[in-house]
Amino acid sequence: MSSEPAPDGGEAPDGIRQPQLKMQLPASATVPPVRLPDGYSLATVVERDASEWVAVLSANGRLGAWDRERAERCFNDPRPVVPEGTFLIMHRGRAVATACTVLPTPAEPRHELGWVAVDPAHQGQGLGGRCAPPCCGTRAGAAGRPPPSTPTTGACPPSGPT
Repeated sequence: MSSEPAPDGGEAPDGIRQPQLKMQLPASATVPPVRLPDGYSLATVVERDASEWVAVLSANGRLGAWDRERAERCFNDPRPVVPEGTFLIMHRGRAVATACTVLPTPAEPRHELGWVAVDPAHQGQGLGGRCAPPCCGTRAGAAGRPPPSTPTTGACPPSGPT
């Protein structure tokens, strides 16, 4: 995997622009299975509910205000969050960590790993890092969306049948 700083950074809650990191994972790379601490399990937002995703993003406290309306905008954006590629780490029936896959567009031909968040009560266990690899294994074609026409490598493998 290689990385490079990108000029199109995000904005932190304090209004300061942050640098965006672009990572590349070769299309031939395999994503290892996720190993979670005892008592934790992995699910997608499709298997659970978007309100659980909203709850983790809100609990994190560093990603601004979240509600169902904001989540719906993310899932319906021209560069949408993929529900099948939005992962939740569950603990005792409650979502405590998340990361998601954002589809590429002609203007941004790479998948994006986004909205990585962990409930503060569960931080320090590497859950954010454990939630990210499944996103890189998500293939947009498997999510019922057309594959992009340009990338051969990107932040996640290119779209296509799995």
